[in-house]
Amino acid sequence: METPESDYVGLGRQEGGSVALGGGRLASDRGRYYSPTVLAALPKTARVAREEIFGPVLSVVRFADLAEAVEITNATGYGLSAGVWSREIDTALGYARATRAGTVWVNCWMDGFPEISFGGYGASGLGRELGRTAIDEYVEHKSTIIRTGSPAPSWVGGTAGK
Repeated sequence: METPESDYVGLGRQEGGSVALGGGRLASDRGRYYSPTVLAALPKTARVAREEIFGPVLSVVRFADLAEAVEITNATGYGLSAGVWSREIDTALGYARATRAGTVWVNCWMDGFPEISFGGYGASGLGRELGRTAIDEYVEHKSTIIRTGSPAPSWVGGTAGK
C-alpha cells in the first residue's frame, strides 16, 4: 500500500534526486511506519523540497551562497520555521532576516521560551501561539534564536544539557 511518504520519495526520484538513506515502509504488526529517509541531490525546484512532508523524509538541496540558500528557502509557500548552523554570526543573521519563516533557529533547533511567539508565514499554521502576540492575528512576526556555545538551561527542551 502506498503512503504519502512513499509517494513523495517516488516523486523525489522522478525529480532527479536519489535516496541516500531509508526509502521504505518498516515492517510492524503494531502500525504503519516509514523509515527515516534522506533524499539527496535534489534540484532546487523539486516539489519534495518545497512542500511540507509530514513524515520522516528530509530533502537535501545544495546551494552556492547565502543568496541562493535564501532563494531556495523562500521558494516554498510554507514558512513555519527554518534553521541554520554557522560559525559566522553575520551570515546566520543575514539568513534569518531574509528568510520568510515565523521562527529561525541559529545553531540550535526547537529551542525557545514561552514568551516568544510561534507561528508560520504563508500557508503554515493559523495565527500565532504563545507570548503576547498570540492575539495579534494580522502581523507576521519573526523570532531568531541563537545558541553561541553555552548549554541551554536545564528547563529548556530540545538541546537541553547538550
